[in-house]
Amino acid sequence: VPQADLMHESLTVHETVAADGALKNPPPRSVEQDPEVRSLTLDMYLSALGLYHVKDSLIGGQHRRGVSGGQKRRVTLARGLVAGAQLMFADEPTSGLSATDAETCVKVLKFLTRRVGLTCIVVIHQPRIEVAELFDQLIMLTANPMAYGGSTVYNGPMSAALEYCQQVGYPVPDRANIVDWMMDVI
Repeated sequence: VPQADLMHESLTVHETVAADGALKNPPPRSVEQDPEVRSLTLDMYLSALGLYHVKDSLIGGQHRRGVSGGQKRRVTLARGLVAGAQLMFADEPTSGLSATDAETCVKVLKFLTRRVGLTCIVVIHQPRIEVAELFDQLIMLTANPMAYGGSTVYNGPMSAALEYCQQVGYPVPDRANIVDWMMDVI
């Protein structure tokens, strides 16, 4: 899923996502690929992403009023999901969103990973603690690959990151965001 929300401003949310699904999926050959079944799947994704109520709204853009920035971000996610992939790479899916929309976005991704068996790899910068705690796994890399060789600092369950910091001699201060703390230490 790309970081930028590039869509045609005169299409509706439903048309935008349906077009991606039609382009990325083979022609129907079975009941599961039937257009009606695909439409139900599309509606399920729109509902899960909180977009069903705006499915007939225009995307909009510079010259035309449309859905909000947070809704556009979720349309971009829906476009990635409708392709039916087993693995999704999401490059900063919360970039430019309010804290509330960012949390909603990650909650939806987590829900969909459970619901449809999707594996989702997310690049995210400076998440709030409420967002960071939604992730199952955490991989922390050094910020400057030239200076530090691009080393992995932590790779494990998000729930074990606090204990790991204590074990390696960098206890996280009370009320600190563990992800921010780890980034400061790196």
